[in-house]
Amino acid sequence: MKLKSLFILLTLLVFLSAFTACSTDKPVSDGLLKTFTFEVYPQDGDKTVFSVSTTKASVGEALIEEHLITGETHAQFGLMVKTVNGILADWDENGTFWMFYIDDEMAMTGVDSTEVRDGAVYAFKQE
Repeated sequence: MKLKSLFILLTLLVFLSAFTACSTDKPVSDGLLKTFTFEVYPQDGDKTVFSVSTTKASVGEALIEEHLITGETHAQFGLMVKTVNGILADWDENGTFWMFYIDDEMAMTGVDSTEVRDGAVYAFKQE
């Protein structure tokens, strides 16, 4: 069990360090209404799917406005999501975290620095 926990912790550290190399510039809204699909994959439950229409620039702003995510903003990493659709993922509390995906691929940008694309599929998976 200790080896698995160590592996997960090292994976998290590699993932977080990848974000330091990514741009944390915030997108700017063009004022146009865009619609995207948002999927939530809890660790122990069924997938939930939402359709989100927004004029917000970033996926993070849109999901916060819809009360679908909450988290803490860090200067170095941006928004670190803790709850998605009311489900808490906190490494210190339950050994899980939320991983952000864009069109079924692990995102290389944070949710608050990812520009909304009309028709895209964004997801958080509890891992």
